[in-house]
Amino acid sequence: MVIDVKKHIGQILYERDSLIIPNLGGFVSTYKPAAIDHVQGMIQPPSKKLGFNKNLIINDGILINCIQEALGVTLTEAQKAIKDFVSRTIEMLDNREIILFPGVGRLYKDYENNIQFLQDNTNYNTKVYGLPTLQFYPILRARPAGSLSSDTAIPQQSASKSFNLRRTATAIMPFALIAIIMIGSFMFFNRTTENADIAASAMPVKENRMINKKPSVEQMSIVESLANTLTKSEPVEEEPELIVEESTDIRDTESATLSPGAKECVIIIGAFGKKAGVEKRVGQIIDLGYSVYQDKKGKLTRVGIQFAYQDEEEIKDKLDAMRDNFDNRAWVLTE
Repeated sequence: MVIDVKKHIGQILYERDSLIIPNLGGFVSTYKPAAIDHVQGMIQPPSKKLGFNKNLIINDGILINCIQEALGVTLTEAQKAIKDFVSRTIEMLDNREIILFPGVGRLYKDYENNIQFLQDNTNYNTKVYGLPTLQFYPILRARPAGSLSSDTAIPQQSASKSFNLRRTATAIMPFALIAIIMIGSFMFFNRTTENADIAASAMPVKENRMINKKPSVEQMSIVESLANTLTKSEPVEEEPELIVEESTDIRDTESATLSPGAKECVIIIGAFGKKAGVEKRVGQIIDLGYSVYQDKKGKLTRVGIQFAYQDEEEIKDKLDAMRDNFDNRAWVLTE
């Protein structure tokens, strides 16, 4: 008779807070209070959090008695079945295989050769049996279409005026420079002529001198070359005008704010060099209802999830879920 030891473990955990598998380790459950997942909009009921302690190896007889009563076998047959199961399990763990306990979770060895346990979603708290996970949605507050709040309207108007002033100043600057140079040149030649007239009045005047002599050709060419240089200079690029589009959507489109005491965390699930791999992993994350996180690291695109949390225990739960659903090498981004 083949005895399946694993299927009896979940039934015992409904009735007890701990269960020891001789020479392998023990499952220990602790109370886990109700929790709110602000990212997915879920309220989790109270449950039991399962852990695996490899140091609990002393036989307490609970598993043997359960198998005897359930299958009607002898004590020797139950002991032999458990011993064979433990031997096979240790051998599979040494070969880096994952041991699945139906409804309970998975056992495996990590890169440091330590036994790790990932719990399934089964709730072993019989006091809340039948209480489901609740979905909640934020309340959307309506706003008049096309209206802007006073806090946003004033900065937008100020920014628009600032851009208009800059554009006007940039447009008239070349003409102002040309006008300044022309006036300066005119005043310079005027003063030169006056000085020459004063000097001439103090000296004998020849009969054939010319009064109010025009500027020479060289002086006029200098003025024209300066004007041409300014007019042919590269045009100043005008800064684009800020255009504010009025929203016609009556929903509140502000991003969700974190609850008091909550922080954000990112868990990286994988890194891909091709766009197809990134799109596939993003689709899987969205299908499971998580928020997608992406960044560029060298030639690879890292993909993961981002979520709000209040304590370190929530990070560990999310990391366990990501390793369970995607890749057991998933890790927490700390940079």
